Amino acid sequence: MKTLTCNYSTNSAQGNNELFAAMFPDSDIAKQFQCGKTKCSYLITHGIAPYYHDNDESLNKALQEEQMDIQVRFWDCNINRVQTRYYGSQFLGHTRASDMMTNFKSAINDLRYSDLQIFMDEPASN
Repeated sequence: MKTLTCNYSTNSAQGNNELFAAMFPDSDIAKQFQCGKTKCSYLITHGIAPYYHDNDESLNKALQEEQMDIQVRFWDCNINRVQTRYYGSQFLGHTRASDMMTNFKSAINDLRYSDLQIFMDEPASN
């Protein structure tokens, strides 16, 4: 799932067996784990994809509710880097721009902020 959600190449699965064995040295499962490029591709094509394809109709119905997810990006002084956290969601249904703004303001009502950047999908698409 990490490979799919982050748009990683299936080649990125190479070496995970060594990583998991080092992360969980007392686990026999981690020691036996194998998942390279070929197995990762197979799992996506024949495992994950059919599941989502079969459930496409219910997924489309959920998407039609027009969910607005709120994520907060901030500078964390403790680790000196930008952090992103999921803050909440608003379910809009079929809505107008003014309704979206009302829901957005309601969603961030409890936040304290000095500068606010608003974007859709990702920071590169402000």
